[in-house]
Amino acid sequence: MVNIALTDTMRRILCGISLILFLSLLIPAAASASVVSDASRQNTWRVSYVIRPLLEEGVVEVTAVLMGDVEGSVVWRHADFSERRASQSRPEAVDGFGQVLRVATHPRGWTISGGTGGGMRLSYQVIATGPEPIGADGVGIGSESLYAPGYELFLYPDPVLTAVPVGVEGGVEDPLEIQIDVIFDIPISWRIIVPWQGYGRSYDPGDRNGLWNAIVAVGDFRRFAVRTAGIDVIVGVQGRRPSLDSSITEIVRRILLFGQQTFEVATGSRMTIVLPRITQGGKDVLRLGSSVSFGWDSTVNIPADPEAVHQLARELLLLWQGTPSFAPDWYTEGATDYLAWLMLLRENLIQRQTFRQQLLLTEQRFQSHPKSREWSFAQEEARYAARGLIRRNAEAGNDTLADLPSNTSDPESLARSKGALVALVLDATVANLTDGQRRITDVMGLYYRWKASSGAGTAMRDSDLMAVCAAITNGDFLDDFFVLQISSTDPPPTAAALNDIMGWEGGG
Repeated sequence: MVNIALTDTMRRILCGISLILFLSLLIPAAASASVVSDASRQNTWRVSYVIRPLLEEGVVEVTAVLMGDVEGSVVWRHADFSERRASQSRPEAVDGFGQVLRVATHPRGWTISGGTGGGMRLSYQVIATGPEPIGADGVGIGSESLYAPGYELFLYPDPVLTAVPVGVEGGVEDPLEIQIDVIFDIPISWRIIVPWQGYGRSYDPGDRNGLWNAIVAVGDFRRFAVRTAGIDVIVGVQGRRPSLDSSITEIVRRILLFGQQTFEVATGSRMTIVLPRITQGGKDVLRLGSSVSFGWDSTVNIPADPEAVHQLARELLLLWQGTPSFAPDWYTEGATDYLAWLMLLRENLIQRQTFRQQLLLTEQRFQSHPKSREWSFAQEEARYAARGLIRRNAEAGNDTLADLPSNTSDPESLARSKGALVALVLDATVANLTDGQRRITDVMGLYYRWKASSGAGTAMRDSDLMAVCAAITNGDFLDDFFVLQISSTDPPPTAAALNDIMGWEGGG
């Protein structure tokens, strides 16, 4: 039997020695920044983070060493309080010579000032409510693992906020380049599941987006690697789940290949899929950048549970939609929901009868929406864009907020439930017009490639989708379809469209 306390004490001593050596190399380099050329000092900062969980205490210690010309002060950003589930302590800071720096609150984080200006070192703690996260969007810190979204862990030095005071308009003409690396000071048996480039215990997140929009999972995770569709995928599974161990990597491989064949473009070169132990209460799924987390419990049986497999397929196919998607909600949420069911049918991961049943259940969810016969997609989307307006309309209509789905990704929303049925009708319409030669996969693939060629952040509307349909069907813009299914409040003809698709998929 291993003496965990003795092992941890020895590990801390050894890691403490190595950490002292590490910081002794970094801080003098920051203090001697004056010997570096003016160009390099003005255009580059380097930030090294050291992550060290305090076992049994539910706390992570974070040390951040900034090297570069800080010109007297730096604003270190934190994520909005509305996004965070854990708490962060007030940071302590010193400069390259060990002189204590001033720490003041800032509307978006902390302002650190004073000292030599040649660099600084911050130390702070992140405190979780327990060893297991509350939902996939929670934070868990314990003796066996650390799990957290990146924005919960890392304060980030923002050169724009540093250069431009609060309330002053304008930007930085020559923004600084910020180089980042993250080092994990963890027990030797712990596994690291992050979507970053790296080796050993040192990783490169790339930039703030990569640092914050990533799920960090470290500890007693079983780690599986698979390369598919040009993507290096790391799967981390926590807990005793032999059925998941044996099947999930193969299912992931097939989903991503289907996505690549549909959209003809890889979503990136790396991604992680995490299955942590969670406490109920938060989100079931969290997707951050190239990380996806599923808070499944031990009763989930993959691939026998069709809804769990569908959830996995849906979230992975959503990687192609982008965040934000810049497309109508009915398309992003509903069409992707339908595409995931179609993918499972074609890959023989569900039975034909299951496909039919699930779409009929989707129709029931649509019909149970309190405004299913009153709101169009545009009306629901407008209310989600302004939660205050939803509240006023709900009160005026003698409804309660509990009667309305929380967001467009909710299975009960019109965007997702009716959107999936509209996508089914679109699939049947295109198939009937082209004698089965073209399907919704062709529409979504061309739509995505058109959006990608238009540049990042380009908004795609229903009119763009009409143009794609015309290209797919040799000139039919599907005017009647868009009037009756997208703009109106009429229910989709689910039964007829489903019968058509079952025929096109190989018999009734």
